Amino acid sequence: MKKGIAALVGAAVAASALFTACRFNVSPGDYFFDNDEEYTEFTGQTVELDEKNVTSLDLDWVAGEIEIREGEKLTVAEENLKGTYCPLYFAVKDGALCVKFCKSGTLGSVIGNCSKKVTVTLPEGMKEIKVNSVSAKIGTDYQKKLESVTVNTVSGDCAVAFDALESIKTDAVSANVDISVNGASSVVCNSVSGNAQILGSAGEVSAHSVSGDFKIIVNNKELRSVKIDTISGDAEIELDGSRDCSLEYNTVSGKLTNEVGEVKNASGDKIGIKVDSVSGNLNIVKNQD
Repeated sequence: MKKGIAALVGAAVAASALFTACRFNVSPGDYFFDNDEEYTEFTGQTVELDEKNVTSLDLDWVAGEIEIREGEKLTVAEENLKGTYCPLYFAVKDGALCVKFCKSGTLGSVIGNCSKKVTVTLPEGMKEIKVNSVSAKIGTDYQKKLESVTVNTVSGDCAVAFDALESIKTDAVSANVDISVNGASSVVCNSVSGNAQILGSAGEVSAHSVSGDFKIIVNNKELRSVKIDTISGDAEIELDGSRDCSLEYNTVSGKLTNEVGEVKNASGDKIGIKVDSVSGNLNIVKNQD
């Protein structure tokens, strides 16, 4: 048990330090990015790009809102929400559309009160989406096939929905995260204090937090494993009772509530559930559908 707790504490420290090396601070400092001479300033009109050579999106945003949606064309647009307006910068590099919050070298005192909404439409044929945010709210709804999605956010809440996705990973500090996927092979959700909800269908679900709570409601037919590591966050897993489950729950003072009980399945195909916590509770609830 001591070794297990030491590992949990180490995981908490690692999670807390996760964002110390991030390009963004909670209070925005001066904004820099590499190879700024390759970028073009947004002029106020929606930018339409040739999507033939673009298969991924790499988006950095400080404050405001991020909206990524499906469209026939690859486009970028923004609107100022409040504060001093600083136009975004964009470039197509190595098959990726790169979008930056403002000009490289902009002082933190200038962007500290700047809030903007960026809207990106992505056509069919994209493979990867990467989003970095400080406090911007993140929303996506892309139903075409994707290989991977990565979202890093400090305090901007995130609600993402994908219909044909291989894998997704989210890293958050205090932001709340809602993930909705269909047929994903892997879902990884890391959080320090933000809460997370994972919906839809996935093969493997992995969640790590210090104090953030998790709610996992995924289709049991495709689910193979659920792994949760937390210090004080509570976890809720919804099961429909159609398959056997192997449960390993390691805790110091957390409590287990199991509404499903022992479930028998002739096929012997089991869902592996492993939860490690110090004081976090585990609640396994029965799907009423």
